[in-house]
Amino acid sequence: MNTHVNAGQRLDNVPIGRFHRRLALLVGLGMFFDSFDNTLSAAVLASMLPTGFSTLELNSLFLSVTFAGLAIGAAFAGWLSDRMGRGFAFQFSLALFGILALCAALAPSMPVLIALRGVMSIGLGAEYVICYGMIAEFIPRRRRGRYLGLLGIFGGLGVSLSSILGWMVIPAFSWRGMFVIGGVGSLVAWWLRRTMPESPRWLESRGRYDEAAAVIRKIEEESGVSSRRADLARPRTRRPSGCPSRCCSRGRSSAGR
Repeated sequence: MNTHVNAGQRLDNVPIGRFHRRLALLVGLGMFFDSFDNTLSAAVLASMLPTGFSTLELNSLFLSVTFAGLAIGAAFAGWLSDRMGRGFAFQFSLALFGILALCAALAPSMPVLIALRGVMSIGLGAEYVICYGMIAEFIPRRRRGRYLGLLGIFGGLGVSLSSILGWMVIPAFSWRGMFVIGGVGSLVAWWLRRTMPESPRWLESRGRYDEAAAVIRKIEEESGVSSRRADLARPRTRRPSGCPSRCCSRGRSSAGR
């Protein structure tokens, strides 16, 4: 069994390739729908008042529950990803708020919607944290800042399009249509991300060295790294006690003279 994976150094030495661009896109989709679902509150709550589905008091409770769930989810994300793995937490949080968004579209009353929103927000808060964590886990450190900024762009687009679509969708399909869009989009992103590998750093920290090495080899192959270059990134076995071979060879040369 290979116990010298050196995942961190090898991942940092891999040039940006197809794997990294696909990762950034799939993580960005999660961030997009996370921001979309989080921002739809403004348009949705405003449309509920004229119909009598909600009141100002219930709207305030909806927002309070949302922000409480976001905070709980952010704290929960670290524990879950450390215990179950980055990949599991990555997918679980997206599936949680995607499924509950569809349930919210069918809510028969405002109290039921508030309860669903509270649990949904836990997934939203966790996804925010894990998306940035996934970029930090896989992207080489020399390009990490650029990709973290790209993730912020996806989040900003989600906020903007949530407002624009609310202006068009709510008058035609009511506020329920916004939750349908957010839920379906989130589950599509979840499906596309189902083949993303577990973090080699986490696998190595758990002693799952063979799995970590296999993931890194796949990333290196997709990035065009030859097996010889990959071997150079692995730790070298130290020589036994005694002078280095270079010094010894000099000593032998001097004795010969």
